Amino acid sequence: TGAGRSRPRPPGPRGGGPVTFEDVAVYLSRAEWEATEEWQRELYRGVMVANYELLTSLGYPGPKPDVLYRLERREEPWVSTGEGGRQRRGHGSRLPTPVP
Repeated sequence: TGAGRSRPRPPGPRGGGPVTFEDVAVYLSRAEWEATEEWQRELYRGVMVANYELLTSLGYPGPKPDVLYRLERREEPWVSTGEGGRQRRGHGSRLPTPVP
């Protein structure tokens, strides 16, 4: 980095500490899930599972999130606001669309 530039802060609580699954998870509402095409759903499943597997390979101690159980059973993984006592976190929940 050049002079006067600060380095980006890493993810995690207050920009430091270990990354959790919640830091990288993308939760979709029922309407968002229903608006996706099958290829987008497969991409979502793959990315969510891969993120969790990567975190566990790095020693992530947290419990397996419910959304992963749903994905493994090929159930709809959408969440409602406040599900499980937590607010839904929107980390750019829009899935990519094909380029014509």
